[in-house]
Amino acid sequence: MSRLQITPVASISDQKRLTRRKFTVDLETIQHLKQRAAQEIATDIASPPTTFQVLAAHTWISIARARGITTENNKPTFMVYLMDGRTFLPSPMSVSYTGNCLFPGIVYSTGSALMTDTGFGQTCGNIAETVRKNRAELMGSTVREIQTLNLASLSGLKVAFTGSNRLQVFDKDFGWGKPEFEGLVSMTNDGDVVMAAGKEKGSVQITVGLKEDMDAFIHSFQEGLETLQKH
Repeated sequence: MSRLQITPVASISDQKRLTRRKFTVDLETIQHLKQRAAQEIATDIASPPTTFQVLAAHTWISIARARGITTENNKPTFMVYLMDGRTFLPSPMSVSYTGNCLFPGIVYSTGSALMTDTGFGQTCGNIAETVRKNRAELMGSTVREIQTLNLASLSGLKVAFTGSNRLQVFDKDFGWGKPEFEGLVSMTNDGDVVMAAGKEKGSVQITVGLKEDMDAFIHSFQEGLETLQKH
C-alpha cells in the first residue's frame, strides 16, 4: 500500500484566497501508476509512461472529478504545461545559457475521455502524444512563428503544471543546510499545480492550489491512487 503524505501549506493573503495542499507520492506508488498506465495506454505510443505523465494525468483527473466533470456532462477541460525549449530550437541554445527558454503547451480533453474506465491510461497517452507533437512543431519553427498562448480565450476547466519532478529542490544548500520545507509562494491561480522531487529518493512532491473543492480533490486523489493500484 502506498504512503501518501499530505501537508497543509500556510495560506498567503491574496485576492483569490486559494487553498494549497502538498502531496508527496513515493516511488513505489509511482511505479504502480506507470504499470497501470502501460496496461491502458494506446498500443501505438512507443515510449513507456513517464513520471510526469502519470502524476499529471492523475492530478488532472482528480481535479476534474472534484469539480463535477463526468462522462455524462462531458465538459471540456485542458491542462497547460511548460517545455524546456533549449534543445529543440532550430539553433540550440548554448550550454552556458542560464536563463529560461520555456514554451507552453496545451493538452485538451473532455469528461468522457477523462472519466472512462481506461481514462487514466488514455490521458497519459494524450499527454505523451501532445508533447511529442509540440516538440516537433517547436523544432520546425522560427522564433517569430512561436506565439504566446491566449488562455483567456479557452473555455473549460484549466489545470496548469509548472516545476518538474526532476527538480531536486531538497538537495539545494545555500550555506545553512538543506531545506526541511519547500513551497512556491507565487501560486495564485485556481488550478495551479507545481511538481518537484521529494525528500525521499524517487518520490515526487505535488503542490495543488484550488479556490474551492479542496476536500473533494483530496478524497478523489487518495481514492484514485488506491483504485489504480488494485489491478
